[in-house]
Amino acid sequence: MLGRRSKNKKSINLHPLTNDHVPAVAEEKKRIYEKGGEVRRTTTSMEEKIFVRGRVYPCLSTTRSLGDDIGRLVGVIHKPDILTYDIIPGSDVFLMMGTDSFFTFLEDNDILNVLNFATSSTVEESTEILLKKAKNCWMQAGGNYEDFTLSLCYF
Repeated sequence: MLGRRSKNKKSINLHPLTNDHVPAVAEEKKRIYEKGGEVRRTTTSMEEKIFVRGRVYPCLSTTRSLGDDIGRLVGVIHKPDILTYDIIPGSDVFLMMGTDSFFTFLEDNDILNVLNFATSSTVEESTEILLKKAKNCWMQAGGNYEDFTLSLCYF
């Protein structure tokens, strides 16, 4: 996500720069089925997951991954979407990159409540706060949380 100052320069808005690579996206789901996988919900999850057809594994939440041999057999690919974007000086404030699991339960407002007041000198503290928020959201949703990664770069 890109953090961009609003026109009045008093707040920051988030602008997504990528599409989600999850089984619920039609194009991703189609590829999974064409490669012999299936997409279904588990009894413990609200979101769709990827499985070997008729099996209970690998139970993946993402359709793109590095080094997942079982996932590769059922259509999980490593190819990223590439986006070229020219940063607008004075308007674009930061770039936030994170894994799908980081964004699963966090709303834009949860993120902006932290980053609207952050600066390049508080980037480490801001990142830690956001990671704790993501973990707490996962815990409230079911007691377990997935691994997640977040990188925050101020311009």
